[in-house]
Amino acid sequence: MLSAGDFQDLAYLLIDAHGAEAVIWADRAIAELYLQGDDERAELWRMLRSVACDMIAGRIDPHRRPTLH
Repeated sequence: MLSAGDFQDLAYLLIDAHGAEAVIWADRAIAELYLQGDDERAELWRMLRSVACDMIAGRIDPHRRPTLH
């Protein structure tokens, strides 16, 4: 299972590679996976997209480990 820190690291890599268009790449992956019937992987991409959106908006600092409450 992926941790919150893992999602943060993956989101950072996605943004580093694609900038603000990282969200568009995530949307494409989500749509493709749902069409293929792979709901589990699509949900993982939805979570990754959410973290990437928060990073792009400045709500998550990519260099600080997340704290879950």
